[in-house]
Amino acid sequence: MSYITCRRCSVLRVNTLCQLYEKAYEGEDRKAREDLTKLVQLALDRGYTQGRILLQPGLARHLIRPICWNVSSVLTDNDLEAMGYKV
Repeated sequence: MSYITCRRCSVLRVNTLCQLYEKAYEGEDRKAREDLTKLVQLALDRGYTQGRILLQPGLARHLIRPICWNVSSVLTDNDLEAMGYKV
């Protein structure tokens, strides 16, 4: 049962990261860009260095979700909730 909960939470984190990317670079939302940067920095601090790719505007759509999955893997629900996102 906890596996299902963890997987569900991971999907919510991934979706949130994808939405932040879209708002940050397609919607030019400054707060979304700042939040995305903070979350990517947390991932960097935890050892996932490839996450910085997510800070580049204009990524091909097919690349965004896999990168978000990888960044999400080193984040926790608390990381996003502390920034005001419900996961």
